[in-house]
Amino acid sequence: MENKKMLLVIGGVLVVLLGGAGILYSRLGGSVNREILQTQAVAEETAAGGQKASGEGQAEIGDSGETVAVDGQNGGPGSKSPGGENGGPGSGSPDGENGSPDGQASQAAAPDFTVQDGEDNPVKLSDMVGKPVVLNFWASWCPPCKMEMPDFQEAFTEYGDSVHFMMVNLTDGARETVDTAKKYVEDQGYTFPVYFDTGSEAAIVYGIMAVPATFFIDAEGKPVARASGAIDRETLEKGIEMVLPGDESPETEAGT
Repeated sequence: MENKKMLLVIGGVLVVLLGGAGILYSRLGGSVNREILQTQAVAEETAAGGQKASGEGQAEIGDSGETVAVDGQNGGPGSKSPGGENGGPGSGSPDGENGSPDGQASQAAAPDFTVQDGEDNPVKLSDMVGKPVVLNFWASWCPPCKMEMPDFQEAFTEYGDSVHFMMVNLTDGARETVDTAKKYVEDQGYTFPVYFDTGSEAAIVYGIMAVPATFFIDAEGKPVARASGAIDRETLEKGIEMVLPGDESPETEAGT
């Protein structure tokens, strides 16, 4: 009888340990997106004004727990930009506009938007053309965003002279304000450029329904890759390498 009791106790302990390990693995495994950057058709989907969120390592926008579109507007392929024009592949006119000379559609530029800098000055994504851009959407209430930010700070320190970093805060005025976002950045000692999406224009144009989300845009303003959810330094580095010309890498500059 005592042996049976002992076996039952041991069995119960094992079940608890295995269950706890499973929960811990699930939480840790979902906190960082270690998948390869999404590049297939990224130009078309981004130009159309939306992205497919993986749901891994992301915080949803909205208090009710479900995925809620910013300001009640649904982003996604075929949605309209604030200018009212639909983006997307092959959207050129019959006379070949937005297409290459051979009649094939050229890659569309990343959708433009206007945000505010720390001095309340308007800044457009198109102002950054000439250098690659790392565009990150974040919020101070988002744990996965906070988790990846030290890697973005390190990358900014290393690549800041060759790459524009646009850390766009989802400043809705309620859950996040300019003051709360600034305080968080200052408290953490981050020095990368922070911009405030006070009108939700950038979030709507890019169909942001969960954060963090990161886009990698080349020097010509064309989207190359994106990552949904928190990413690690290796993935961030890989995205930067995809948009940064080889002759502008820190190693090359150091050797010249």
